Amino acid sequence: MKAKVGDRMVVPSAQVGQASREGLILEVEQSIEGQHFHVRWEDGHESFFMPKAGSARVIPKAKKRVA
Repeated sequence: MKAKVGDRMVVPSAQVGQASREGLILEVEQSIEGQHFHVRWEDGHESFFMPKAGSARVIPKAKKRVA
């Protein structure tokens, strides 16, 4: 998973009927295991998150248009 600061992280719910979890990526750290993300979730909570393959998706930060 490739992500940058400013991208959004979306984690689908593990339970039927619950909403997915979404947050803003504040920091990206690279380690032997892969990328770790410091995320501020919609509820204001912040945590470090290391998604497993297929368990989350990244929405890239929108690029500014040049007029």
